[in-house]
Amino acid sequence: RRYAVAVAATLVEMRKAMGAVDELFLDKLATARGYPQKIHPDIAILNVGGRFYPKLFIDKLPETTTDQMLATEEFEAIKNIFSEFREVCQTNRITPVILYIPTALQIYAHYTTEASGSQWLQVRNRQIAARENTEKAIKVLADGSRVDLISLTPVFQRAASEGKMVYYALDAHWNAEGREIAARFVADVLKKRYPADSSKRK
Repeated sequence: RRYAVAVAATLVEMRKAMGAVDELFLDKLATARGYPQKIHPDIAILNVGGRFYPKLFIDKLPETTTDQMLATEEFEAIKNIFSEFREVCQTNRITPVILYIPTALQIYAHYTTEASGSQWLQVRNRQIAARENTEKAIKVLADGSRVDLISLTPVFQRAASEGKMVYYALDAHWNAEGREIAARFVADVLKKRYPADSSKRK
């Protein structure tokens, strides 16, 4: 019990320290590049459940419609990959499943505030308007290829609505809470959709 308490306390202090490092880095970056504003122009400031977070949205979304995406060579290639994936799985008696992982922008773009950097504010409304298009296009291809799709978007959106931040501030990866939420959600979905055959259990 004492060990668990010590680890928990250490993690809390580490989170505080990392937050301070992120803030210091952003301030230094803005100063080094000669920006008059305190915040770097590419950094978004999020208000998530009353808590403010800096976030660099590394991967911007294509500002095209779902139909326009589906008409591109890139999505035609993805369609072929999905079909090949299904065939390989069927040949080897494997159930094909695709996991859709949303970007931080898809989850948190509409939580950004006017205190954000100027360059992000210039594209914010267009990015918010386009945030569902990529996932819709992927779902169309998955359905057409008869491949099951699990999306992390709903569970991450729910986490955001509860005031949780599931990505790191300066890159595209999930933080510890995001990884835990994703792992638990995927495990639960797989158990519900593909229950183990009790007759095969020893």
